[in-house]
Amino acid sequence: TNLIASLPLPLLLPSSPSASSPAASPKPSPRGLQQPLTLTLPTPSSHSPAASSPSTPHAREEEDLAENRLSAHFPVNLFVTAIADGTIAPETPQKVQERLAQIVRKVPKEQNTSVEVLEGTTIDLKMRVFVVNSEDAKAVGDYINAHLDQLPAPFVVLARHLPMAVLYDPQTLDLADASVADRLRKQAKTRAVKVLREAIGNKALGVTMPMLRGHEGALAPSDHLQGALAALTQPIAHCKDDNAGRFVVFAARNKASSAPCSPRKRPAPDADPSAPGSPRAEGSAAPPSPRMRAGQAGNRRTGAASASHLHRDMLDKVLNKKAKKEEGPGAGGAL
Repeated sequence: TNLIASLPLPLLLPSSPSASSPAASPKPSPRGLQQPLTLTLPTPSSHSPAASSPSTPHAREEEDLAENRLSAHFPVNLFVTAIADGTIAPETPQKVQERLAQIVRKVPKEQNTSVEVLEGTTIDLKMRVFVVNSEDAKAVGDYINAHLDQLPAPFVVLARHLPMAVLYDPQTLDLADASVADRLRKQAKTRAVKVLREAIGNKALGVTMPMLRGHEGALAPSDHLQGALAALTQPIAHCKDDNAGRFVVFAARNKASSAPCSPRKRPAPDADPSAPGSPRAEGSAAPPSPRMRAGQAGNRRTGAASASHLHRDMLDKVLNKKAKKEEGPGAGGAL
């Protein structure tokens, strides 16, 4: 479709078949141009969202899904809790107390978040997200089951069982590498925090600040959130478990970086030794220059010559002293 470039921008887009009719053809330019200046628009398919480059992570996920690059699922079953106002019961075994105290003290930064509650205020919330079969999950779960009547509770349950499935590209990620599986589990935990934050912020679910602080029992938040979380799951045929194969599915990040990062930076062979981050720039000694090596060799030769000279002087003194002792008695007898 050829249209005049001087028309307003909205008219450049085809709105109806009548736009290309002779009645809608452009008038000649008032400046006396024989042929009007025209602009040829590309086909609508080239401006479609599918053909444009994605600008957000969500758009990149949609593109990957459309191209079927993400074709495998990595299931992670999570147990999501939050630290509340209560304290650990004193009758708890010492080893269990130490483990629970460490869980309370060492909160990963991505699980230390804030949520908006029913009252309309935003509060800090320290979530603790565990894989369901981990030792920490067992310790927290056993304590909650044994102290269901404790008010306020030291832990509250946000999700008894949150099934997550990380969608990834098996051509670029190798799960035989333990670091890859660990990274996908960490991504599942981070996404679980986001899912729980959005669910708690839903005023219709009625999650309040006293509820999250353990003043209504350890299980009160999960009772309000369970239905909303189940609605986010979708079936995956080849992932069967005790949740009937339904998971909260999301696409993995950093899909191309399957190899773990090296714990130690190694500069390239052609790297500048004076550049920041290189071993020489961080304190290791640079090799000596030819002039410095010549000076060091000269110092070694001078030191060796000095030591040899001192050794000869010492030998001369010892021999002279010995000769004087031998000559002394003979000289006295001759006299």
